Amino acid sequence: MLVYTYCSYKGSLKGYQYSFFDASKNKDTCQPVSMENVDNHIENMDIIRKWFENRHGWKLVLKKNNVPGEGILLVSRLEEETGIYYKENDKSVPEQEFFINVAFAGHLKTLTLIAAHYINDLMYGKPYSSVWTGHMEKFLEKTQDKEKYQLNPAEWNSLLNEIKEWKEKECNKMPLRQDNKLIPVRLKRLPGERCRERRENVKNKIINRLLQYPKYKEEYILFIGNGRHFEEMSNANMSFDISYTRYQYI
Repeated sequence: MLVYTYCSYKGSLKGYQYSFFDASKNKDTCQPVSMENVDNHIENMDIIRKWFENRHGWKLVLKKNNVPGEGILLVSRLEEETGIYYKENDKSVPEQEFFINVAFAGHLKTLTLIAAHYINDLMYGKPYSSVWTGHMEKFLEKTQDKEKYQLNPAEWNSLLNEIKEWKEKECNKMPLRQDNKLIPVRLKRLPGERCRERRENVKNKIINRLLQYPKYKEEYILFIGNGRHFEEMSNANMSFDISYTRYQYI
């Protein structure tokens, strides 16, 4: 699996920059990986630049690519949940130093698992102490010259192992699908709908479906908006706005 980041941090002299590493080649190293020439992987950079640089108002995109069984998962502004919690609730929580956008390219079965875990973390983990926040704070490292950041692939592998362990626990208590019909899912807030009901809705209609990995016919499998509607949301097999999962701490 290929891991791409488009990140910056407070005090950076050069703003947002791309970095990259091949997770399959860095399993045993604990040394940070320096900035790499991401244009060597131009087959993914067109979609990554499209979403990270030119489109705003989205949170997560999971789509197929041109290789059967493979795709790309993009997640924007991973620090955002912690920042919102800091402003609205607890000033004692330290502000995030990094501004994090990350993309993964590889087998769809792995990408759907990562997406399911990330959504679950949004719903059930407090932002300042969530699994993703804890790992991403160690995944990115500043350089002393303040001109770039480095990646620690060992930290990503540690998170991926936690995700796989989480899947085993979830699948053991999750009822198997009885059919292969993939009715499009469009989650919206309903009048009088309670927090617990919304969580169960996301759990049953999004997370459980991702974990059981049915065959998707659509190019866009999952699309999570962030206050703006996109054409891809209407065409995705599953879609909802991030406000649907933020209710628990705002």
